[in-house]
Amino acid sequence: MAAYSIGVAAAIVWVVAAVLVNRRRFAVFLRYKNYIRYIVATYILTAGLRLAVMRLFFQKPEMWPLIQLGSFAIQSCAL
Repeated sequence: MAAYSIGVAAAIVWVVAAVLVNRRRFAVFLRYKNYIRYIVATYILTAGLRLAVMRLFFQKPEMWPLIQLGSFAIQSCAL
């Protein structure tokens, strides 16, 4: 949402600033580095799968809700 309203660069700056301001809260998660890597890898793989499937079925907009549902199902099972 932020990228659409204020631009991609501003959204990235906003996320970096939020992480810097809340680094004490994020310090708790540093104990779980392997789990964080697992979560990030799951999101990246799901986004890649969604992008690949959207490219294959780009001419069929009626397939988009099914693609979204499938990618979220895969992500939910992985978590």
